[in-house]
Amino acid sequence: MHGSTLAVAIADLPPKAPGEFYHYEAIGCAVATTDGRRLGVIEEIISTGANDVWVVREGAAEVLVPVIENVVKSIDLSGRLMVIEAVPGLLD
Repeated sequence: MHGSTLAVAIADLPPKAPGEFYHYEAIGCAVATTDGRRLGVIEEIISTGANDVWVVREGAAEVLVPVIENVVKSIDLSGRLMVIEAVPGLLD
């Protein structure tokens, strides 16, 4: 039902395939560019159907990062850091 909250115990989640992660694991991770510029942290994730979009905020600044191969370069959930390539138009 739209607008409802679903709660599932982490232990009851199905196993992830290699390279997969659950959205809750990415929330709160820092996001930086390949040249070391910090953009903020992932505060929410939008599922568009084609790909997910990370909503990255730092204070009043907000960047929408498409979770696609040519943008997301590394995902380090244990280190809580995602590294992206700032493709043209992404940070403008």
